[in-house]
Amino acid sequence: MIVPPAYDKGRFYSDILKPSWDVAQEKLSDADRIIVFGYSLPEADMKALKMLLIAFSQNKEVRFDIIDIDESILGKFKNKLQIENINFYKSVTDFVKQNK
Repeated sequence: MIVPPAYDKGRFYSDILKPSWDVAQEKLSDADRIIVFGYSLPEADMKALKMLLIAFSQNKEVRFDIIDIDESILGKFKNKLQIENINFYKSVTDFVKQNK
């Protein structure tokens, strides 16, 4: 299921997605590593931002990796999440090479 970014997912969120989002929040908060692949954290996706903020507040040691061709995404994530320890890779090939 693909849910487009929206400021308010409204009833759709509460009725259909909440159980899935609750599991996602739990998994993010317990993760040793979070890898974001090709996601730009759009302004309208407040739910995803909130989930990541909660995850980082509960787990300061999580390793965070971003794979994206657009290097400006790194600054956006650092600014929004208020974290510095983010690993950035311009391609999956770079990610694999540096994480053997």
